[in-house]
Amino acid sequence: MRKLILLFGFLLITILSFAQDEGGYEVSPLNWFIRFSPSVFAINSTPSTITLDFIDDDFVLPDTAFTNLETKNMWSYGFSAEVSYLMKKNFTISHNAFIGLGANGTWTYSSQLSLGREFGFGKIYIQPRIGLAYIHNNLKLGTFYSENKDYFEVNNRYIYDDMRVRLKSRTFAISPTILVEYPIEKYVSVFMKVSGFYSFGRRSYLTFIGTTDEYDSDGNAITANENRNFDGNGVYLAINNQQLISRKSPYLNYNFNSLFLELGFGLQLIELY
Repeated sequence: MRKLILLFGFLLITILSFAQDEGGYEVSPLNWFIRFSPSVFAINSTPSTITLDFIDDDFVLPDTAFTNLETKNMWSYGFSAEVSYLMKKNFTISHNAFIGLGANGTWTYSSQLSLGREFGFGKIYIQPRIGLAYIHNNLKLGTFYSENKDYFEVNNRYIYDDMRVRLKSRTFAISPTILVEYPIEKYVSVFMKVSGFYSFGRRSYLTFIGTTDEYDSDGNAITANENRNFDGNGVYLAINNQQLISRKSPYLNYNFNSLFLELGFGLQLIELY
């Protein structure tokens, strides 16, 4: 986790000022660009049945959570925003962030840092890029209620009814990208971008979420987010009857060797002086 934080511990901050009336001002274009678009993350998946059978940690009066979840298309649909800087010799550095929703209460987040170069062909600009992406996927398995008592005991914490269980995956990916951009106004353009993700280092785990019997200093109930791997310890998780026993299991019904598609508008930032 610390390596992840170090790798993605960058922050790009852009300050943009607009004026309704630009009369009396000179306008100087900057080398910064921002782009916004609806996006599709075409997660590679197969229709499957995910089986969860969980026994909580209470040895005296144990409770269980069981579900068979049918999944089909796991594509995520959402929005992305990008900040890009045009350097000398038309090299570019860009950061793109995406968040999207899909079926079965799925949501996906990606953060992509890329290097590229811009080429002009008349009014059309093309940027081939290569980058590194971090991807986090969150699939809701269900909401569960205690049958023997009013709570589930997970990792020495008591989670009351309405316990939510999510299957989470996070991975890195190499991401070659092609961006095609066409100006429609002096500082405004439309663009299309296609990225391919080749993932590596995927880790998956379960998270048990719910209200506990603990309270903070303001008297508010504390929400638990307890993680659990697949290697026993009260957890049976299977995809199409194939049990998963490792965070790196190859038997998950989805992966992130997929395409990321964007179509939207770009703005070149300007300075008024």
